[in-house]
Amino acid sequence: MSAVGLITVCNDPKVVAQQLTHIEMERFSMVGVDEILLALANNDLADLGRNRNGPMGSISFYVEWFNRLSSFAATEVLRQLKKKHRVEVIEYLIDVAKECCEIGNFNSLMAIVAGLSLPAITRMKRTWSRVEKSKLEILQHQLDPSGNFLSYRATMKAAQWRAESAGSNQRIVIPFFVLLLKDLFLVFHSSVRSLPNGHLNFV
Repeated sequence: MSAVGLITVCNDPKVVAQQLTHIEMERFSMVGVDEILLALANNDLADLGRNRNGPMGSISFYVEWFNRLSSFAATEVLRQLKKKHRVEVIEYLIDVAKECCEIGNFNSLMAIVAGLSLPAITRMKRTWSRVEKSKLEILQHQLDPSGNFLSYRATMKAAQWRAESAGSNQRIVIPFFVLLLKDLFLVFHSSVRSLPNGHLNFV
């Protein structure tokens, strides 16, 4: 009996990462500037993921996609009956996350690592004892919130530099969307709302 799930459908992490990136690009492109402005005017970012039918539906849908991908990653591990298959799937998902990072898809990267960091997964000590943890530790470093996600921001900046230096067909940088919203939210609420002439300040 072999492992079940995504790994049996496509055992190439790079292909899975590419497909995730296509999904991310499609869903990210659905988020309009008007929705972002409405989200920034909202006093509570926690409300964004609760109403898919409202004026900020695309943002809510995208936030929900992140949560679903995290849950999917965890479920792929938990559905394996044997320890060796759980190890195989964890290492496979780590490789998918690594490929996402190489592509510049940071939203999927964060979602997968978040899924593998859930208590239901991390408490499987015997399984993790067989996993090459150095790979995951490198990726988890990106999720480190210290210094206002300093590690992630440095990696993101490097990815942007690579994208600007690469050909047009390689310019892909998909940010960690929730953190992007948080940054914009803080900038928006710390800036002057109205200019002396009464116009709104969008800078």
